[in-house]
Formats: sequence, C-alpha cells, structure tokens
Amino acid sequence: WPWDAVRHGWNQLLDTVVLTKNEIQVMFAGTSGASLSGEGQPVFSGPVGIAETTDNIVQQAGWRPLIELAALLSLSLAFFNVLPIPGLDGGRALFIFIEILRGGRRISPEREGLVHLAGMALLLAFAVVITGFDIDRLLS
Repeated sequence: WPWDAVRHGWNQLLDTVVLTKNEIQVMFAGTSGASLSGEGQPVFSGPVGIAETTDNIVQQAGWRPLIELAALLSLSLAFFNVLPIPGLDGGRALFIFIEILRGGRRISPEREGLVHLAGMALLLAFAVVITGFDIDRLLS
C-alpha cells in the first residue's frame, strides 16, 4: 500500500512535468492546444493563483488534497530549481560544468554574477506576468 502512494505521487509529478513543458512551449513557441484554461492563457499560477487554488481545495475537498497539493508544489519547485537557468541552483551547476569543460579555468565571478542577475530578473518578470494572468482570471 505505501508503494501505491509512491507510484501515485510519481505519476502526478510526471504529469506536472509534461504539463509544464507543454505550457512553456505554448508561451515561447506560440503553439496552441496545450493550455487547459481554454482561453489561450497559460495554466501556470503564481502566488495569487496558488492562493485561490488552495482556498478552493480546502472549501471543496478538505485537507487531504491540500496536503497533496503542498507536496506537488514542493516537488515542482525542486524540479524547476535544478533546471540550468541562471539565478537558480541549476544555473550555478551549469557554470561549474562549464568550468570543468574549460579545464578548471573559472569564468570571472563578476561575469557569472551578471548572468545570474539577468536570469533572476527574467524569472521575476515571468512571475509578474503570471501574477497578472492570475489576477485577470480572478476578476473575469
């Protein structure tokens, strides 16, 4: 029985990874059909959308699905954090890998810092856009 829960959690995580990949393709490639919102807006949610989802889950389904949502969010954040995006842990790992490929020659800390700063700025801009979609969904 515990293995059923592990398998169920793993399947949910894989479904979320596939949905996230599809949504990224929708946002950057301009393709259609992967969005579950039906309005051409991404299914991604920022803090506002997550708060709304949390409220809906507690009111409609109770605490157990809320705990499942918390676990799913935690796994999703862990997965996202290891992607090779500057500003995240995976971005730092990418710089270490580049250093290894260069035979130990390090990229200057100032340059690496600027790349991470730019990556973090893009991530924050992405969060603002997603929050805008969340607010738009709430108001419509």
